[in-house]
Amino acid sequence: MTDRPSTAPGASGTTGTERPPASTDQPKAEPIRVLIADDHALFRRGLEMVLNEEDGIELIGQASDGAEAVQIASEAVPTSCLWTSGCRRPRASRQLGR
Repeated sequence: MTDRPSTAPGASGTTGTERPPASTDQPKAEPIRVLIADDHALFRRGLEMVLNEEDGIELIGQASDGAEAVQIASEAVPTSCLWTSGCRRPRASRQLGR
């Protein structure tokens, strides 16, 4: 057994392939503003819990039907809408697309 320093990834020795630390001077990207529309409260809550753990995602509201989704979207202006089949309202979908 020899006392050579290890060059395996994660070892204390350097291999010449390490990246410099990321700069913190870069501007932060705008968050993705998400609206959840689903007729099941438990499903909406589950999505809320998952999305709140993600960096770069801002949950702006939840709706239980299409009309409520249009109302919230007109006030909060989401970037993206998670719309499930339980909230089918063709007119509301067209309004959100505007």
